[in-house]
Formats: sequence, structure tokens, C-alpha cells
Amino acid sequence: MVIKTIKRSKGVDLFNQGKVTAALTIFTDLGDEKLKKACYGKQYNQLAKKVANVKTLSDVKRNKYTYEKMLELARKLGDYRLEEGVRKMLSSL
Repeated sequence: MVIKTIKRSKGVDLFNQGKVTAALTIFTDLGDEKLKKACYGKQYNQLAKKVANVKTLSDVKRNKYTYEKMLELARKLGDYRLEEGVRKMLSSL
């Protein structure tokens, strides 16, 4: 139990430092779904910032991989509103 607490604490520290992938690995090992979703949310938001200034269809095409990754993260979050928004962007390609 103490080891789990230490691992969780390390994961939270990594998450707060922006090392989301490393934190996600720890939370996955611990089976902590709530903190895994927090990691997915942070990853989604990072990608959303990356495409925030996309204005044209050619910009969307250039960022297709980013939108696909956002769709995957929206599914993992279970957020159907986010998923639908990304799906609309991808369908415009």
C-alpha cells in the first residue's frame, strides 16, 4: 500500500511538471482511471492549443494527425461532445 501511495505521488508530481506521458504510465500501472482521464484531458488540451489558430481547410489537412490524436483522446475521455467536434473537422477533409 505504501508503494502505491509513493507511485501515485510520483505520478502527480510528473503530471504537475507537464510530463504527462510518464504520469500516464504510472497511473495505468496503478489502475487509477480518474488520474488517467486527467492525463488524457491534459494531452487533449495541449493538442487543442496546437490547432487553435487553424483557419483554412488546408490548415486542417496539415494537422490531420493532430485531429486524429484528439479524436482518440476524446474517446478515451468518454466525452462525446469533444469527439463529435473533432469528427466534424476530420469529415471536412
